[in-house]
Amino acid sequence: MQIQAYQIIKYDRNTSIEHIEKVHNTGAVICFDFENGILNPLEMDMSASLKEEVREIFNTLYSLIYSFNKDIKVGIRINSIKKSDFEKN
Repeated sequence: MQIQAYQIIKYDRNTSIEHIEKVHNTGAVICFDFENGILNPLEMDMSASLKEEVREIFNTLYSLIYSFNKDIKVGIRINSIKKSDFEKN
């Protein structure tokens, strides 16, 4: 049995492929957080729009990884499959 390390990274519109490669070079799976890392606990109504924004950023970064033909393992962190955002994630 093999255990795989995941590194949850902070990411935004300024995240570069170099940053992603740096994390990848540690041997960890790069993990994008779609959940707790993007909540605004003071304004819960804002959380849905924040999640939508990070999904768009993720799609851009994933396309960048794919277009550079990088062999980078990518994971996403989501909460319960029972949550309404599961299919969006």
